Amino acid sequence: SSNHLHVVPSPSVMDVEPSWALTSATGRGGDRILVRGTNFTNWKLSCIIGSNIAPAIWLSSTTAFCNLPSLRRGNYTVRMSNDGSTPSSSSVSLIVFEPIQLHSLNPSKGDVGTLITLRGRDFIPAMACQFGDERSFVP
Repeated sequence: SSNHLHVVPSPSVMDVEPSWALTSATGRGGDRILVRGTNFTNWKLSCIIGSNIAPAIWLSSTTAFCNLPSLRRGNYTVRMSNDGSTPSSSSVSLIVFEPIQLHSLNPSKGDVGTLITLRGRDFIPAMACQFGDERSFVP
């Protein structure tokens, strides 16, 4: 009988898309992010998000999907593992926000170019409003 040693390269993480997610109202998670990097193997590839370990969906040696676990609001590091437990030395950030709660929009009617005021909670950076086919970024 012979023993086999499986040498697994260390993955490197360069980018995630999107770089943010929302907390889950159901507490189950389930959003998916695309992770880009190098040396991803289709063996025991896992995503390590904060202290949570989840199986990854291998796409190629440079891309994988991660299904997010239920996360609270905050900043998390995203690392990858080729053996299911040893984290990559490189990481990227994932920011988790609470879902936006819109309480009012004033005025409720207007012509193109009318300035409106949104009141609510948990607005996120680079937020955009869309009216029909027109998109307007919030200053």
